[in-house]
Amino acid sequence: MANPDISQAIGQAIAHYPYSDSALFFDAYTELTRPNLEGKVVIEVCCGTGALAGWLATTFPKTIIYGIDYWDVHIDAAKKKYQDLSNLHFRSGDALNLKDFADVSVDLVVGQATMHHLANHLPGAAREFSRVLKTGGRCAFIFEPLGHNPVIAAIRGVLNSRRQWIDESLLFLNALEAFGEPFTSYEVHYYNFLGYVAKLLPRNEALKWIPTTLRRMDQRLFKQWPGLRKHAANFNVFYVK
Repeated sequence: MANPDISQAIGQAIAHYPYSDSALFFDAYTELTRPNLEGKVVIEVCCGTGALAGWLATTFPKTIIYGIDYWDVHIDAAKKKYQDLSNLHFRSGDALNLKDFADVSVDLVVGQATMHHLANHLPGAAREFSRVLKTGGRCAFIFEPLGHNPVIAAIRGVLNSRRQWIDESLLFLNALEAFGEPFTSYEVHYYNFLGYVAKLLPRNEALKWIPTTLRRMDQRLFKQWPGLRKHAANFNVFYVK
């Protein structure tokens, strides 16, 4: 359980996300910060413009944070936005080749909405992330799409076609298991089964009770019928080396 100060910081960090996904992000950030990150080394892969890396660097000023992204325009924007944080370093680079980091030198590798972009390269990503992680180090992926539910998969297919997303992939439990081969253990947390419909709702305080209620219903269903979990829309996954 996160301490009150961290819980408050997490609440502020996720305040802009839809209520339908608030539980997912709150649980993920709580799990990330459950072990004290002060004095550790963290890499965020595919960091975009650095929101998560910036939050971690602000929350844990004695932690060294690296944000890696393939796109220079993202890195330039991140550097400009977080230029006052001396413990935060952004670099252009390939998530599959962390050549600037020595073996067993990192405590946490994290990606947010990242794993599904690496879907065609997961074995290599697993080996590379495991290589840089210390024994007991963690690899976490947050807010990822699960592909077992045919209805949700069809909806996503339509959205991908309309928006012409070229690197969107769905993930399946066998891929998560395969990614875990270089690690000693992993744990998947599932979200948005019935709660998927709440994604249609605007972020409106008066409507907050709907995704909250649906999340509780999902939790009860997952507990009673664990086989339903794979039909959730989203997941977080945490690997330990």
